[in-house]
Amino acid sequence: MKKYYLALALVLTILFTFSKNSFCETSDEYLIKANSLYEQEKFDEVINLLKEAIKQNPNNQLLHYNLGLSYEKKEYYDLAIEEFNTSINLAPKDANYFLKRGLVYGKKELYEKAISDLKEAIKIEPNNPLFYYNLGVLYGEIDKSELEIEAYSNAIKLDPKDNDSYFNRGITYEDIGKFDLAMNDYNTSIELDPENADAYFQRGGIYRKNGDFKKAVLDYSASIQIVPNNPMAYNNRAFCYYYLGDYNNSLKDIQTAKSFENFDTKCVEKLEADIKRKVSKKNSLLQLK
Repeated sequence: MKKYYLALALVLTILFTFSKNSFCETSDEYLIKANSLYEQEKFDEVINLLKEAIKQNPNNQLLHYNLGLSYEKKEYYDLAIEEFNTSINLAPKDANYFLKRGLVYGKKELYEKAISDLKEAIKIEPNNPLFYYNLGVLYGEIDKSELEIEAYSNAIKLDPKDNDSYFNRGITYEDIGKFDLAMNDYNTSIELDPENADAYFQRGGIYRKNGDFKKAVLDYSASIQIVPNNPMAYNNRAFCYYYLGDYNNSLKDIQTAKSFENFDTKCVEKLEADIKRKVSKKNSLLQLK
C-alpha cells in the first residue's frame, strides 16, 4: 500500500491569512468576501479579488502568499510558485513560504528544488517537526531511504506523538527489509491512533510474510472494520484464510474483492479456482468412502 502522501497534500495551518490593515480603506470588505469565497471553493473569484488587492498594496507578502495558495488550489503551479517567490523576496525569514513553495515543487516532481526549500525552512525553524516530516516524504520520492528515515526520526524526536512519521518510517523500514523496526513503528502508530486502518493493513502484511496468518487475519479484519472499501484488504485476508484452511471465508473475501470496480481480479480468481478444485476433490473422496 502506498504510504501517506500527506506532505504534498498538506494544507498549512495559516491556510488563508490576511493582515489587518494590509489593504486600503476596503480591507474589511476584501477580507470578508475573500474568505467567504475561499470557503465556498470559488477560487477564480478569490484570485480576482486578491489581484485587485495586490494592485492597491503590491508589497504585502501575505496577499501574494494567499494568491499563491489559490493558484495551487486551481493547480496553476507555476503561477503559485511565482507568488511564493514574491512572498519570500518580501519576507525571506518566513519559513512557511519556503515550505509551501517546496511542496508545490514536489507536486511538479521537481524534488531537488523541493528538498532545498524544505532545508531552508528547517534552517529558519529547526524545531518544527512538520518540516522534517515533509522532507522525509520528499526524500522518499527520490528513493533516498536512509535520509528519509533520518528526517522522520527527527520529526519524532521533536514530536513523539507524530503518528504519520511513525507510519511512514515503518513503510520505509519495510521497503529496505528491516521488518522488526517496521513492526515497532506500526505498533506505535496503532497505539497513537487505533483508527489507523493503513497501519493495521501494513502490520498484517508483515504477519502474513512471517506465516502468522491468524494475526494477519486479525489485522486485516481491523483494517476492514475501519475502512471497508479497500479491496486489497479483502484480497490479502482471503489468502490468509486459504492458508489457514478456511475456504468458506476465503471465498467470501474473494467475492467481496471482485465486487470492487477497477480491481485486478486475476490473482484472486486463480485462488478461487484452486479452492474450488480442492473442495471438489475433497467431495469426490468423501463420495468414494
